[in-house]
Amino acid sequence: MNVFTLGESGNLRARLDDMMKQMVSDGYQPHTVAFVFKKFSIIKKMAEEKQLPFAIDIMGYDYAFLVAMFLSKMGIDVERIGYFLSRLTKLKYIFHPREIFEMDGHKFYFNWLDVESRYIFEDYKAHKDIWEPRTTELIKQTVKPGDVCVDVGASIGYFTLLFSRLVGERGKVWAFEPRQRGYKYLKKNIEINGYKNIASAYLYGVWDSNSIVGLPRNDAVPVPVRCVKLDDFFERRSVDFFEASEMSHIDFIKMDIDGSEPWALRGMISIFEHNPKLKMVIEYYPKYIEKAGGSPQEVLGILDKYFTIREISGDYGNGCWNYFCEHK
Repeated sequence: MNVFTLGESGNLRARLDDMMKQMVSDGYQPHTVAFVFKKFSIIKKMAEEKQLPFAIDIMGYDYAFLVAMFLSKMGIDVERIGYFLSRLTKLKYIFHPREIFEMDGHKFYFNWLDVESRYIFEDYKAHKDIWEPRTTELIKQTVKPGDVCVDVGASIGYFTLLFSRLVGERGKVWAFEPRQRGYKYLKKNIEINGYKNIASAYLYGVWDSNSIVGLPRNDAVPVPVRCVKLDDFFERRSVDFFEASEMSHIDFIKMDIDGSEPWALRGMISIFEHNPKLKMVIEYYPKYIEKAGGSPQEVLGILDKYFTIREISGDYGNGCWNYFCEHK
């Protein structure tokens, strides 16, 4: 079995990322022997399909990987062993359905019996060390103590908590998450991490008007949720938390809202015009935007008017990107 560097592997890592999520959904607990065995067999098959040597740098080095390689060389079915072990480890859900999972120094509460939210947990469990590593690192380099940050589409709170740690006692964080299944964990995770500088977490979507909207727009059955226009929201709310000279002061925005970006951006024009040092990370996924009935070109047009745009390479690809935007 040959080995090779990532540069020779083409898009194996992107494909593997999707496969790992499915592995967790199928009951393989990340960073267990069963998980490594299954991952080993997948990469081996992918390499054989593409007539490539085995991707050892994607696999990583640990004792389970070495055991898997040895057993494979002996002609033993590693995948079958992994499947059997995964069935055993899945019994843990029955006796210990709730757990506190740590990532990048933060605690996250999971309830595996919550079937509606399980796919969110599966995503995070498949990336134990850090979520969106290149985006996370860029945010760490950019956000400073005392900054004011806004998390639009906060989900269970990964970036909300990161912002809170970075801005410190003198900063503020605002979080918006429209779906109840993510919002309840967002609130819980803020609580168990003990952050006091999060101004509030709102069960709101972000839109171009203050109204009730069915979200996500690209779901088969959107759920009606309360939405706010951020220009109006911060014009009303800022006096409660900041001095008059800081009323329009926002330093950083993160946006990940599954195709609703055109409407959200329309409702933020005043923020863009009154914050000349604003920086933003936004997910740009044209397929989702079009499925939601929006225009990817409109998103790029608004961003290009106010920001210099740079693609954050490495976290996504294949039609979906995180963009880092710096105010012109």
